[in-house]
Amino acid sequence: LAIHGLPYDESLVVIEPRGFREDGAAAARALLARPDRPTAIFTASDNRALGAIEAAQEMGIAVPAALSVVGFDDTEESQAASPPLTTVHNPLYETGMETVRMLHHQLASGEVNPQVRVVPMRLVIRGSSSAPATRQEG
Repeated sequence: LAIHGLPYDESLVVIEPRGFREDGAAAARALLARPDRPTAIFTASDNRALGAIEAAQEMGIAVPAALSVVGFDDTEESQAASPPLTTVHNPLYETGMETVRMLHHQLASGEVNPQVRVVPMRLVIRGSSSAPATRQEG
C-alpha cells in the first residue's frame, strides 16, 4: 500500500481465524455490503477466497469484472474453481522439508537458535482477477 501511496484502512481488514469457506463468504459479504465496496479481496487461504467468490456471485457481483479475488496456497481446488482462482503458490513441501532440516540440526547439535528462512512464493494469475474495476458506489 505504501509503495502505491494508498492509506491503510483497518476497517477493510477482517480477522477470521478458522479458514473455512463459509467464513470467507461471511467476511466477503460484510465487505461487499459497504457503501464504498472494495474492487478486490485478498484472503489468507484459497478456502476463504473461494467462499468470497461464492458470496460475490450470490450478491450479483461479477468476478472478476467488478471484483478481483486472490487466495493463498494454490490448492488443486483453486484451479478447478469457476472462475479459476488467482492465488499465491505456497510451496508446502519445500517449507516442510526446510522445517525438518532446521529441527534436525537443532536436535543433533543441541543449539537452539531462532532463525528465519525465506521460501520463494509466486503469484499464479488465473481468472478471478483482472485490472482494477471502477469503484462501485452503493
